[in-house]
Amino acid sequence: MLTAYVATISLLIGIIPSTRLRAVVYSVPIPMATLAILNPDLIDPNIILGLLINASYFWMVAAGDRWGSHRIPSTAIATFIYIGASWVLKDIPGLSISIAIAISVITWLVVFPWVKKILPTQSSPTESIGFKRLLIVFFTATGAVSISSIIGPYVVTFPFTAITMTLTYPGSVIPFARSFWINGLPPLLSFGTGMVLGSEMGFAAWIAVLIGFVFWSVATGIAALLQRSRTNPESPRNPQLAT
Repeated sequence: MLTAYVATISLLIGIIPSTRLRAVVYSVPIPMATLAILNPDLIDPNIILGLLINASYFWMVAAGDRWGSHRIPSTAIATFIYIGASWVLKDIPGLSISIAIAISVITWLVVFPWVKKILPTQSSPTESIGFKRLLIVFFTATGAVSISSIIGPYVVTFPFTAITMTLTYPGSVIPFARSFWINGLPPLLSFGTGMVLGSEMGFAAWIAVLIGFVFWSVATGIAALLQRSRTNPESPRNPQLAT
């Protein structure tokens, strides 16, 4: 089921023209919720910190795009670094939820000004669903799910769809990495926070996941309102985009 979801989302992202919408679709935490319900032991404050590693995956692939590297080696390197970092961190004693939240929020705020300096792209190239793309999606989705057992609680935050998506993404990953950091990561951090809080309060895994979705929904709504009210080149109200 998880493999099918990974394949479906990866194909969907490729045909969505809006960079911002791609980031929002990717940030829907269905894989995290599914794995958390199937294995409640994975619900740990480390998953909040692990979401930063999740976001860093795209920046590593984006760096390859910036330097003109072929997508296959940059994706392979990013995947290797993600798995390696998660494998090492999973053996370190878990952080408290307050420390995990503090580290995540401070990191996001420190990096945010640098991310905003990157030229925004409202739309990205799209790619039709052909046989070659279906083949890549099937094999990479299967492979991504199969390696989930070696990275402990960080499996909940591992971007399963990212391996497939970056290999089939029709344009540069740079605008997606930018939009995901600004629009997608805060709701995901909220989801992880709500889920861990629910678990630490003694609720069953499925209730903790529901609490996480409430947090995610609120954060997604706030992010959308902030985007609408902010006047910048990325805003649909910008007259240059309206013409």
